[in-house]
Amino acid sequence: MFQTPRDDWPFFSFSSCYDGRGEKAGGIRAITILSPDAYDVLQLLREHNTSSLIQWEDEYLHVIIPPLAFLSSHIHRVSTAFRSHSAEMSQIEKALSGISSGSLEREHLTQMLDQLNHCNTMYHPVCDRWYFQGRLIQALEEFLEHRNSKTSRIRIDDTAATILAEHLTELKRRSSSHEHDVRSIPKRVKKLNSTVSP
Repeated sequence: MFQTPRDDWPFFSFSSCYDGRGEKAGGIRAITILSPDAYDVLQLLREHNTSSLIQWEDEYLHVIIPPLAFLSSHIHRVSTAFRSHSAEMSQIEKALSGISSGSLEREHLTQMLDQLNHCNTMYHPVCDRWYFQGRLIQALEEFLEHRNSKTSRIRIDDTAATILAEHLTELKRRSSSHEHDVRSIPKRVKKLNSTVSP
C-alpha cells in the first residue's frame, strides 16, 4: 500500500490484492478523496501510453502501470510547484537587488515578508511530496528488479519489463532534477528573511 502525504494536495492511495495462490483477485484498488483537482484514475491511465505498447491485461502489469501513471502526473505537479516557488523568490531577490531594508517602504516590506512566509509554508508539503515520489520510484525499481525471482509471485516478461524500466528511469530523472530546489529553497528563504526583516 502506498499513500500520498496527508496535506492540501489531492490524496491518492493504491494497493494490489491477490488470492492465496498468488493469482490476481481484485487488481488495482485506487482511492481518492474528492476535491476539485483530485486525481482521476481513468484519466491517468488514458494519458499513460505504456498500456498501448504491451498487453498489460494478460500480465501482472496491473500492479505497476497505475502507480506509474500516477507517478508521472505527480512529478509534473511537484515540478510546477517548485518552479512557482523559485520564480516567486527570484522576483523578491530582483526587487531587493542593491536595496537595503532600511530604504524600503513599510507597506512594500510587509508585502515581501508575506510572500516569503507563503513560500516557506508552501515549501514543506511540496518537499514532502518530492520525498514521497522518491520512495515510490525506489519501490517500483525494486518491484521490476525482483519480478521474476523465485520468491516472487509476480511474472513479467523481459520485453514489458524493459519498456517499464525505461519509462521509470525517465521519471526518476525528472524527479531528481529538483534535488537542488529541495536543498536551496530553504537557504534562499532564510537569506531573504534576514535581508528584509526590520
